[in-house]
Amino acid sequence: RTTRGPCSGQSLRGGRACIVVAPSEATALVRVVERAAREGIPVTIFDTGINTEEYVSFVSTNNYEAGVVGARTLADALGGKGEVAVIRMVPGSASTTAREDGFADTISREFPEIEIVAQQYCMANHAKALAVAENILTSHPDLSGMFASAEPATVGPIQAIKARGLVGKVKLVGFDFGHTIEQALRDGVLVAAVVQDPFNIGYTAVKTMAAKLRGETPERRIDSPVKVVTGENLTTLEIDRFVHPDLAKYLN
Repeated sequence: RTTRGPCSGQSLRGGRACIVVAPSEATALVRVVERAAREGIPVTIFDTGINTEEYVSFVSTNNYEAGVVGARTLADALGGKGEVAVIRMVPGSASTTAREDGFADTISREFPEIEIVAQQYCMANHAKALAVAENILTSHPDLSGMFASAEPATVGPIQAIKARGLVGKVKLVGFDFGHTIEQALRDGVLVAAVVQDPFNIGYTAVKTMAAKLRGETPERRIDSPVKVVTGENLTTLEIDRFVHPDLAKYLN
């Protein structure tokens, strides 16, 4: 998840290298990023935040606000009341933690008749997410909704809800997009998915480094908005282009 360029063959101490990196969690790469800054190597952080300010640009979804969107979407599907659970990703992930916090804060602040009765980590693993979802559904038979904060966290509940015949009874709002999520939207298993634009995030991140190497000053913070994708709007031209970007024109 790291790109060096355009002088990627040069050493860290020589040439006009740059780094574009998507940290998997908030702390592990701090020393690397700060070392690069000390050595005059520009760095752009994309997708997931990091616990340092020593970078040129940060390109990502506003993940807290994306969690707010997820909360309001699920609350609307539930009519503003019921018991819900959160399938979290991994401790220490800045992006998914922000989504989960945005979801929980919004439920608490705006929807007093909705109660979060369970929150468990799936450790970014599909099989673990399935086991977690099964455990929650067993422990909370009156559960009416679930929020999952990333693709791995979403796939498990999809499988659990289908296997238990709870489609339509347990409303699921997920995050991100992929084949399983797309099919679940079409089948009505998934009420909605909050979808970011990973292609645009990565593309914009590389553009910030190109601008920096031309002597320009890229924006410090660049937000990539999310869209709420449902079975109803999935086939519209706007959403189809969003979830199925035309990569060929960039790769040819």
